[in-house]
Amino acid sequence: MGHASSTYLLQVSEYAGTYSNPYKPGGKGMRFSKWKTIDGRSDGIGGIKEAKTMWLEHFRQRDPAKITKFRVQFKGKTVISHQGRVYEQRGDGMYFVEDLLGS
Repeated sequence: MGHASSTYLLQVSEYAGTYSNPYKPGGKGMRFSKWKTIDGRSDGIGGIKEAKTMWLEHFRQRDPAKITKFRVQFKGKTVISHQGRVYEQRGDGMYFVEDLLGS
């Protein structure tokens, strides 16, 4: 394994079909592709503010006809989830800070 970089990496995962799951309503679950990095910003002056802006830009420009998820990772940890929740490292774990979508 390589080093975790000090760059905020925006990653995307796209809908990749369904799979059989007897425990879900309708007996099907959604399958997604592996996470792919599509953008990155270094941990400079902007920091997490820059990462939030990057996530919101891509989220607003997404094609509503496609099912896609975006997340931002920093040093191997998710700092903005695919649901728009922002987390920060405190001591031993990641803690919720805010919701970018306001829901």
